[in-house]
Amino acid sequence: MDGHVAKPFAPEALREAVESWRPRNASTQIARLAAIFGTAGIAHLLDGFRDLLENQLGLDDGAARYAGAHRLAGIAGTLGFPDLSRLWLAVSEGDDTAYAEARINARKALVEIDANPISAERSRGPGTSR
Repeated sequence: MDGHVAKPFAPEALREAVESWRPRNASTQIARLAAIFGTAGIAHLLDGFRDLLENQLGLDDGAARYAGAHRLAGIAGTLGFPDLSRLWLAVSEGDDTAYAEARINARKALVEIDANPISAERSRGPGTSR
């Protein structure tokens, strides 16, 4: 659990609690990349990045979590997730204090990827499960 809103709550408190989960900046960078490399190629890259994020979130073993952190940081930066990139780079360099925030940002990136029209377009294609 990354947070909660205690009952009874005011509408403002609920809006504030969910605001950080709204899709943000990466959509602009993803659209730019799609214009350069084509929508299908970027949709495929987003799909692979989504899988990488999910796999990384499934790792609890200390050594295993560091193994993919540098790769994840590089791809996140390329796709327009600068905070995610910075945090996973810190994790890859052994900064254990960045790990919890990196995981939270990874979950936020999954929300943004799922909300992105390029990713959504691919997920509606034949033979896909999302």
